[in-house]
Amino acid sequence: MTNMNATPVLEQNSGQEKILKTKYLFLNLLRMFRPALILDVGSMDGSDSMRFRRMSPKSKIIAFEANPYNFSKMQNNPRLAQLNIEVRNRLVSNKPEKGKFYISRGAVAGMDSGNMGTSSSMKPANAADIAEEIEVDTTRLDEIIKSETLSADWVAMWIDVEGAGYEVLSSVIGAKQQIAFLHIEVELAEFWVGQKLKNDVIQLANDLGLVLLAGSDNDKQQDLVFINAKLLGERTSTVRFATFLAKWIGPASSRLLEKF
Repeated sequence: MTNMNATPVLEQNSGQEKILKTKYLFLNLLRMFRPALILDVGSMDGSDSMRFRRMSPKSKIIAFEANPYNFSKMQNNPRLAQLNIEVRNRLVSNKPEKGKFYISRGAVAGMDSGNMGTSSSMKPANAADIAEEIEVDTTRLDEIIKSETLSADWVAMWIDVEGAGYEVLSSVIGAKQQIAFLHIEVELAEFWVGQKLKNDVIQLANDLGLVLLAGSDNDKQQDLVFINAKLLGERTSTVRFATFLAKWIGPASSRLLEKF
């Protein structure tokens, strides 16, 4: 449930996002910075990871998908293997060992034609939306980052986890200094029991040393892009250019940057 229509903040660095197309900004940043590691959390089918590969050919990419049905489809997709995208059936969380995961009725229908991306580790506010409750092995992002990178390496993250963005982001605290930028879906109202909302995610990101760069303007769910404050200070012109391209030429900006 990702809204692509989105506004930028560079002039103020005040934490008030401008509205632009966040997906294209993230892709532009990938091309310009080419981080050592890209983490696609809540990958669903790997399609975003394949786009990331085009923008950053040498990055290590790990796609996490907790839904076992989606994961099985990803395992059987030869394109992901060809592009050297590693797929892991793990629930990214700040919780230890195993976590509950709720398969939604929409996701079950989605095996053929519905919405495959509506399941969550958060319990739906409407219990009737649950088709199946399972347990999935969990993992923390800071542990992944430490095992896959050097301490000086930059990491980019794409987080789309249906209400559990705060829990995913809080699992990176042990490697927070390595996060270059991230794209995360947030909610403005509670669709899942006990979930954290947009302002909670913004506060957590700020505590991790991340500055809000851009966001979408949907009234229920929004996409936010954050960038490392230190990196922004060092490479303001580069980030400004990435933002300008995303705002004014959208998808064409990524295609343009692929040529360089």
